Amino acid sequence: MIGEVKWFNARKGWGFIETPDGDALVHYKDILTPCSTGFRTLNPHDMVGFDQVRDEKGLRAKNVFKI
Repeated sequence: MIGEVKWFNARKGWGFIETPDGDALVHYKDILTPCSTGFRTLNPHDMVGFDQVRDEKGLRAKNVFKI
């Protein structure tokens, strides 16, 4: 799925991605980096690809990568 980062708080390590199904929570641990090391963060309006899952708390973004 493709979406746009609504907001992301690097200090707290989480934020939201806008999707056609609603906002999906994204956690820094779910952001992929080229070598899986380093600081993981997103910026508002970044376009991202991700897997969307639904859990007991709602929509979640997994395997997030910048486009």
